[in-house]
Amino acid sequence: MKYLKYLFLFIILGFGLQTLKSQIISYYEMYMTVGYWPSCHRQLEIYKKDNGNITHELHERNVKCKKNIISLNDTGIIIEDLILKLDSLFNLDEFIFTVNQTFIDTLKSRVKYKEVYRISNEDIDNFFSRTDTLILKISDIQEEEEYRTDDGIDYYIKIEYKKNNQDIIIEFGGDLEIFVQTSNIKNWIPLYLIYKEHKIFKNLEFVDEYFSDKNLENIVCRFISWGKEKRQ
Repeated sequence: MKYLKYLFLFIILGFGLQTLKSQIISYYEMYMTVGYWPSCHRQLEIYKKDNGNITHELHERNVKCKKNIISLNDTGIIIEDLILKLDSLFNLDEFIFTVNQTFIDTLKSRVKYKEVYRISNEDIDNFFSRTDTLILKISDIQEEEEYRTDDGIDYYIKIEYKKNNQDIIIEFGGDLEIFVQTSNIKNWIPLYLIYKEHKIFKNLEFVDEYFSDKNLENIVCRFISWGKEKRQ
């Protein structure tokens, strides 16, 4: 797929450089597993720090069910810093993006999204009362009944770390073949922001497409729909 060229800037992070430096992560294990059903093809990319030993590996079982483990060399990515950023992002209720008119025009061009979520160009304009600002509030997410099939590309993400002697675990899963499930939006946004900065899990197939601008567009259309329902 072609990646969109317009710019997203998140301007509220909820943490500062000094705050990050004052926190210590003594242990972490961050990984993503992907299963390509119905074949036996499986992938796992894992970053781990234990007793001062830091590793980054790709575990793979191919379509012929042969297993392989590859040690990966990091290119300057400091996982501890990313985890501390995620630690702050996961605790935010509100995300503010700066967008340009191209983004709004692109939303208006997504005919399928507008049909699925029953929104119009006027609804999109009303949502952007300030044309350069996009505000997504986690508390505005409305629970929906969601369905999944037995086939697909299942994924599971787990981030486990010890920060200042406190154990923290974040975990969720979904399907890479479909758009981000509503129940995963609160987890997807922080990882999307980090992925825009550093492509963690880039060695797994379909991850680029999952943490994409197009999936953000789909999520924004849902927020526009929820806002419209509130006003009615």
